[in-house]
Amino acid sequence: MDLSLLDEVEGHAAYVLNSTIIESVGVDEERATTIRDALPTDPEVGPYLRYLHDRSLPREEDVNEFLQPFILTPDGILLCHGLVYIPASDELKLGLLQE
Repeated sequence: MDLSLLDEVEGHAAYVLNSTIIESVGVDEERATTIRDALPTDPEVGPYLRYLHDRSLPREEDVNEFLQPFILTPDGILLCHGLVYIPASDELKLGLLQE
């Protein structure tokens, strides 16, 4: 990044930061229900949902490793690395893209 055109303040380049506005988006309960209902049929996570519902179930090490980034919220939404996991449903994905 070329910073040569920035003014200097006391020997240091002056940085101007743009303020970011974060808009809070409400939960679409119908969409959340659709996502929850599609989870059991998802080929990637469907077979492992029982382990997420009950973390005390014994499991193989590879299953444990696979499930590491997943969290099932109390309302049944699956998160992967903190983001909502969208099941493999073309209809669901198309609906999300159209919003």
